Parts: sequence; C-alpha cells; structure tokens
Amino acid sequence: MRDKQNGHHDADSKDADTVDTGVVRTLCGDPAGSRGEDALDDGAIFDVLRNERRRATLSVLPPDESVSVSSLAEQVAAIENDTTPESLTERQRKRVYVSLHQSHLPKMDDLGIVAFDREAATVSLGPAGDDVGRYVDGVATSRAWYRYYAAIALAGLGLLLAQTALLPAASTTPVAVVVLLAVGACSALHWVCER
Repeated sequence: MRDKQNGHHDADSKDADTVDTGVVRTLCGDPAGSRGEDALDDGAIFDVLRNERRRATLSVLPPDESVSVSSLAEQVAAIENDTTPESLTERQRKRVYVSLHQSHLPKMDDLGIVAFDREAATVSLGPAGDDVGRYVDGVATSRAWYRYYAAIALAGLGLLLAQTALLPAASTTPVAVVVLLAVGACSALHWVCER
C-alpha cells in the first residue's frame, strides 16, 4: 500500500505486486518478464510501427525462419498494391525492395526487431520481435486461447459421456458445475492476460 504521508510503498505491498506480475506473465505466456531492461520501450515500438511498410513487413515475416529480402519485398509490395505477388510489376517490386534494404530493415535491425543480413540479403525475426508482436497480426506470440476452451469443452463432454455410461441415473449437475468453473477460470485468466 502507498503511505499517504510520505509517498512510499511498504515492502510487503511491493513484493506482492512483483510476485503477482511474475505469476501473470508465467500463466499468460508473456515473455516480458525475461526480457528485463533490454525490452523496447513503447515509444520505440510505436515509432517503428507508425510506418505502414514496416507493419506489413512484420506481419508477413515468419516467426521462426529466415527469408530472402526479395521474397519479403514481393509479399509487402503485394499487400501495398492490393494484388498477388504474381501480378506485381517490376517497378512495384523494386521500389519496396530498395526501401526495405536501405531504410526499414536496417532501422529494425538496429533495434533488434529483425535480424538483417545485408551480405546474404536475408531477414528473420530478431530477439526484440516479441516486443512488437503484440501489436502486429502475424507476429504475435500470445497463447492460442481457443485451444484451452476446446480442451475444456472436450473434457466436459468426456466426463458427461463417462458419467452417463457408468451411472445413468445420476445427476449431471456436478459435471456441469465443474465445466462451468473451468470455463470461468479460463475466461478470467484470458481477461487478465489480454489487459
């Protein structure tokens, strides 16, 4: 708690906040706790993401593999021109390739968002890529919550079928209560993680 007279936190409150934050990060799969002071600040992230070409680059960049800059430029150009890569003109491809190679990729490489190899003309998601992943579709590394909800539903169905087969005259209320509590707990955790 904050002491209103001197403006200090007491030690117990600070420790409890730290533990809670760590627990939430562990449960939510947020790697921010392990990044520490090397994490990008929001200003740097928003500076990178204010450019549409950089956002498109991050949205199509595969999370676990390196791609050629020409292939990446082709995908980004297709997004910008609202067409397929096969329908792009050479001018459209070259314009995006040059700006990625000379400006955007070096800037994101300096921040650690991508790993840009100029000599090999390849790029991959960098160590700070997770910092921006929460803001860009395709890069996000958050949990797939639908899997948890599906697992709860399947477990509930399995319990219901097992109870019906083994104890046909028994009430299904306990199974329903267990499933509702599980969905409620999962929903609460999902809400905490998405805040």
